[in-house]
Amino acid sequence: MNHNFNNKCKLLEHNIESLTSDDFDRMNLDLLTMSPPCQPFSRLGNQLDLKDSRSSSFKHLMQLFPRFVLK
Repeated sequence: MNHNFNNKCKLLEHNIESLTSDDFDRMNLDLLTMSPPCQPFSRLGNQLDLKDSRSSSFKHLMQLFPRFVLK
């Protein structure tokens, strides 16, 4: 990856749910991309939405966003 981005990227191997708003502040992000699982929200899935444990990382980020976006 560093070869493609001139050593400007840093790969972080963390569980998303372990990140705090202070972590986001320190990272000074310009862009955050994510592909949350669609199964909890799919008509063909169990349709548990946010009650599905596969949504926990997405929920965690959504709880943090207002704090670090509105700074």
